[in-house]
Parts: sequence; structure tokens; C-alpha cells
Amino acid sequence: FCNLCLRFPADEAEKCPMKKSINEHADEDGNHWKWFYEDLKVLGLNKSYEFTDILSQMWSEETEIQRMGAYQLIALAMNTQDPKMRYVIAESIEVFGNMFFEGISHVGTEYEKLTGKSCKYLGHTHFEQEQGHLAGQGDQGEIEHSLFEQTDLTEEQTKLAMEITQKVESSLMARWDDMAKVCGRM
Repeated sequence: FCNLCLRFPADEAEKCPMKKSINEHADEDGNHWKWFYEDLKVLGLNKSYEFTDILSQMWSEETEIQRMGAYQLIALAMNTQDPKMRYVIAESIEVFGNMFFEGISHVGTEYEKLTGKSCKYLGHTHFEQEQGHLAGQGDQGEIEHSLFEQTDLTEEQTKLAMEITQKVESSLMARWDDMAKVCGRM
């Protein structure tokens, strides 16, 4: 998501420190899927299926809430050109993601105690990497928050930032509630 939807075009980012900072975060965050992929192997969920079966599952009613949540976040990011407001999107995702990964990392720890196998995405590796803030490739190891936090917002921007945060929360909470229901049926 981040490496595709939050990024600004490289030529724009070179001219704007805020856009460059968001791109650095998007690049770093865009590699976490590799941890998820490895966790699927560790959990024994990397099985072979017919391609049409995968598509049927992917586009089924059962995955509708997950897809809609992803589409909502994509639309929100792609329709937000102001780097200050993209920062709000990214920071909101990070804060809510931190809550999720803090909770799920305990499950990962228990799984490791029981099996001796460690999960990165669903375990402490991801939680410790995130810590609820934006990461980047800079000297500090995280995004230059001062670029954004020392910038005044207009009343309109403040209202928009609150709306964005609420949209991110609504999307993520719907997806997490759906995941909990699916896990409860397993």
C-alpha cells in the first residue's frame, strides 16, 4: 500500500522535503510484505491452489470487507495531494497499526514458545520496527517529523486532518472486526 499509494512522483519529491520524507517512509514500509510472506510459510499456510480457486476466494463475498477497506485507503491516499494531509494518512495508519501489532505480537510470542518458530510480520520484529511512527531511510531512522509538526495548519486543513483520521480509523476497524470474525470461524 504505502510504496504505491503514499508515494509522490520522484521529481516532485526532489523539490519538496515533505514529499521526499513521505517517499522514504513509503519505501521502507513497502518491504514489510516480505515478512508476511515468510510468516505464511512458518505457519504452514503456503499451499498450492488452482489459480481460479484463488481468484474465486479473492473476489468472494467473504473478502468484501477487506477489499472495500483497502480500496477506501487507496482512494483516500490517491486523492490527497497535500503532503501534510498524506502525512496525516500515513501517521494515522501507523498509530492504528501499532495498536494491532502490539496485540498480535503477543500471539506471535506464544506461537514461538509453543513451536519454536518465529513470526516476523505477526511477531515482535514488526511491532518493534513500527512503534507507531513513520519510518524512513534517513540518518535518524525515522521520518523527519519536525517538517510536519512545526507547520501550522489552517482551520480547513485541521478539519480535513480530523476527517482523514476518522476515515482511516473506520476503514481499519472494519477490516480488523472482519478478521476477528473470520478467525472466530476457524
